[in-house]
Amino acid sequence: ELNSSIKSIIFAQILLTSNAYDTLVIFNGRMSCEQAFKQVAASKKIKIYYHERFNFNNRYFFEDYTPHDFIMRQKEMVRLRSELPNQMITHLGKEFFRRKVKGEGVYEKSYTDGQLQNCSQKIDQIFRSNENNNTKVITFFTSSDDEYQAIDGAPDRYPFWVNQKLAIRSICRIAQSLDYYFIVRVHPNLKNKHPEEKARWEQLGEYIKEQGAYWISQDDPESTYKIISESSVVISAGSTVGIEAIYLGKPSIVISKCFYDTVVPSIRLCESEQQLRECLIRDYINSCPKSSDAYIYGAWIMAYGHEYQYFVPTHEF
Repeated sequence: ELNSSIKSIIFAQILLTSNAYDTLVIFNGRMSCEQAFKQVAASKKIKIYYHERFNFNNRYFFEDYTPHDFIMRQKEMVRLRSELPNQMITHLGKEFFRRKVKGEGVYEKSYTDGQLQNCSQKIDQIFRSNENNNTKVITFFTSSDDEYQAIDGAPDRYPFWVNQKLAIRSICRIAQSLDYYFIVRVHPNLKNKHPEEKARWEQLGEYIKEQGAYWISQDDPESTYKIISESSVVISAGSTVGIEAIYLGKPSIVISKCFYDTVVPSIRLCESEQQLRECLIRDYINSCPKSSDAYIYGAWIMAYGHEYQYFVPTHEF
């Protein structure tokens, strides 16, 4: 990785040696090799833009900030909220989430293909047992952090938790201290990761099971949306499932800043153990968010960006 980075920087320096360039356009901006060109271009005062396609290739992103700049993307949603009529936001938002919970990718690859339509008998018994005992169920949905690693500021994504794995250990302890039942649903995409990364998560899974909590692996076909519906509260690192929980009327907590934490009023951002504990103790866990709170996110996904006029892409690249 280090060798590759050095080569990328040297290549960028050679390619951008000429003063003929005043603008650099980068795809997405999160690829590690692109960071070399970004650094060299910045040192030469070359203007940098980022582009990306989305929504089935009929729209594109083209800005002087990356598609993963949370603050700027939140500003887009705020602006969209002021520009679009409420009726249009409702229509687009409903359409987006209706398709998402049916298992469609809508704007990205769907990872719910092949999942059960309902909860398996085993996990259904867990939910029914906790329901009969009036025990709250907290479910943590993991997500992939590697896509953020090459982005500026990524090391500070978890100022207290450090990373998701340590956060899950802490949340498990908090759940136990509050007499809540804890479930971890591992993102299905983990099956495509390096064996060493899988081994790290499997080690965490053994710890969680030893604590009496329930671990749903990346290979388990349990229904993501049924688990959300049966949980008392959903916790995530700001992935789409966090906003989908709001649409399904479930309290949703994120442990890191994300695209929607300041835009959707019913989302709770808890960046430390103390914040999370206080949130779980208070009435938020008993609240029932309005589905409409999530509509602005769906409308943003469906409507943001420029439509192609003279170009018909056949692939995202």
